[in-house]
Amino acid sequence: MSIVIEYYPSKASKESLRDFLTSQGFSKCRYFLSPFPKGSLYYSWFNSEEYKSLDGMEAVIFPLSEVEHSSKWGIFTRTRVWASAYDREKQNTVIKNAKKLFGGYFYNDSQGKNRYIKIDKAEYLSPAETGIFQVYERVKSQISKLKGAIDEYKESDLWNLAEGTHKDIVQQVNENRPSLALYNSLLPFLVSVLEHYFKELFTVLIEFDKSAYAKIQELKLKELREFHTIENIYNIKNKVDKIEALIAKSFNFQNIEMVNQTFKKYLDVDIKKILKVRKRVLGKTFVIYDELAELIQRRHWMIHHFGFSTDLNKERYIYFLLVTNCAIDLVALELQKVKKLKIVAHSMYYGLLI
Repeated sequence: MSIVIEYYPSKASKESLRDFLTSQGFSKCRYFLSPFPKGSLYYSWFNSEEYKSLDGMEAVIFPLSEVEHSSKWGIFTRTRVWASAYDREKQNTVIKNAKKLFGGYFYNDSQGKNRYIKIDKAEYLSPAETGIFQVYERVKSQISKLKGAIDEYKESDLWNLAEGTHKDIVQQVNENRPSLALYNSLLPFLVSVLEHYFKELFTVLIEFDKSAYAKIQELKLKELREFHTIENIYNIKNKVDKIEALIAKSFNFQNIEMVNQTFKKYLDVDIKKILKVRKRVLGKTFVIYDELAELIQRRHWMIHHFGFSTDLNKERYIYFLLVTNCAIDLVALELQKVKKLKIVAHSMYYGLLI
């Protein structure tokens, strides 16, 4: 649930409230809904340090009715439903600091007048938990959207072939199905999901795992090919990019065997062991690891040889999508166990596709 807190100062100018929000770390922005009166100022805040913010916070300086309020301007604040505990904490802090400076009162739409947001200690996640959670939610969200789009797509045959039609004609018809190009073109998306997932997990984990970081430091500079530019040095110094993200770029996350080797060597996490389990999807029992290897091989054949898999229909594509989804969940659950983290309990997507 999103939480709105409107603050009504005893007396404050538009300029003083603007300076206040700036001092609290807010940046001016555009508000795409623009529901506030003319003259309102829109601000946003987000704390990327240690992955604390999930959605951040928004604030609007808006005009008040002179009949109802002693001040001409007030502050509207909101954290959305997927905000982190740190985002909610920031909302409380901003209102508290504003009240201390300008007096007045505030109204919390979830708690009432002059009531701050109640935040349970269990809502606060560690940096590693929040970082992995963000990666998990991002890839699960994209897979969920793709599944919804594919479900709505209606596949049609070019011709109704008579029983006993020659096999060469059947093959020719299959190779000319419009959906064949669609599903083959979408194969790289699933591999991209896996690559992004493993690369981002690795990035987060090495940042907060002292043992892994020590192993990374043993790498020779020539092995870290992404470090050879002035731009990277500048970005790290100015906190535009993280050194862990640049380190991750030096590894191959498109090959499932390479993923396993990298995670095993630096994080003591055996991806192959996690995924070498049998699952049943759409009536077929399979080993996830082997099916991912086939998915990656199909993508490789299409990208590098422009070869389409003629057996790839709607059901087959959804099968690979669900295999990918299973892999993402299994890895997240194992990381929870071995790294003692909380991840899926906070997810909006866990279990939706299984």
